[in-house]
Amino acid sequence: PPAAANQSFGWDMSIGNVGDAADEGKPDLVVGAPGWASARGRVFLYFGRTGSAGVDPTPIELRGTATGNRFGIAARVIHDINQDGLGELAIPASSENGTVGRVYLFFGRSRAAWEALRVDESTGVACTAGTTACIVPTSRADRVIDGEDVTSSFGRYRGLTGLGDITGDGVAGFRIPVPREA
Repeated sequence: PPAAANQSFGWDMSIGNVGDAADEGKPDLVVGAPGWASARGRVFLYFGRTGSAGVDPTPIELRGTATGNRFGIAARVIHDINQDGLGELAIPASSENGTVGRVYLFFGRSRAAWEALRVDESTGVACTAGTTACIVPTSRADRVIDGEDVTSSFGRYRGLTGLGDITGDGVAGFRIPVPREA
């Protein structure tokens, strides 16, 4: 894990294909660290690789927006919902949006396209060779799903699940936990 105390690295993990670099079909590993930076939270995407055991040790890092939001409380690869052949990455920030909760959905894409999402956190511009804090900010999410009320615990627990095509419409579904909804 990246060096940082009290980050809860590995709080949640998931495996699936969200970053197929060269049609190799190797699974990727997603690891949540919701306690990082006073619960600002972050998630690491480690890409599967061909010709070597394990995953590429140089991950893409996604970061939450503010202290206390718990981005990465779950880090889930869900079934392909946009029908491009790759899974999607769903990451809750359970205390964001006035503590109502929010889920960020990133569509799967090639490794090069994941790299293109990264920005220098201090300047907000595309990363260059000398940039030290290259991250994917939540503003780059393909979809944002908000909870409805502060008592519902929207996205708070690890029940975020890809369901496959349960309705028979040709599109995969997914479930976001709302354990306290009235």
